[in-house]
Amino acid sequence: IIAYDYTTLALDENLLRGYQEIQIFAWSMGVWAAAQVLPGLKSRNYPLGTCTAINGTTFPIDDEKGIPRQVFKGTLATLSERTLDKFRLRMCGSREILQHFLTKAPRRDIESLRKELTAIEKQVAKYSDTTFQWDQAYIGREDRIFSPENQQRAWKHTPHRFVDADHYPEKLVQELLLQS
Repeated sequence: IIAYDYTTLALDENLLRGYQEIQIFAWSMGVWAAAQVLPGLKSRNYPLGTCTAINGTTFPIDDEKGIPRQVFKGTLATLSERTLDKFRLRMCGSREILQHFLTKAPRRDIESLRKELTAIEKQVAKYSDTTFQWDQAYIGREDRIFSPENQQRAWKHTPHRFVDADHYPEKLVQELLLQS
């Protein structure tokens, strides 16, 4: 399954039933969201395999280990079609990859994105950092959303490696899926 709207952290666990093993690949804000949900799944004995974080941290709004607070607040305050286009280009690193991303991206309007970012901001303030332990993390050297330096600080106690990738690491994800 692919989860992409973190307005709520509710998960329909019926989607997970019947699997012998569940591999977790979380990206961007999904790293934080998964870290909130996965401890409950583990405690209910879901067969979680390797848990991999990609270009995100369990500290999504954090000056030292995530997206700096003022950057997040500025993104939320100025969110428009124009700023979203700029954000997506920064996220993808090139127009070619952006066009590829847009063929797969969920169709969401600005208001739903604003609602989601507002909900994430409130939830981050409400939920304390999780003790969930990721098996590995990948940090894109060219990530312009979660800076590589902040990610490295966040993953200090987790096996991690740097990869040649922007924030949206299409090729890396394909490679990881083939390996699993």
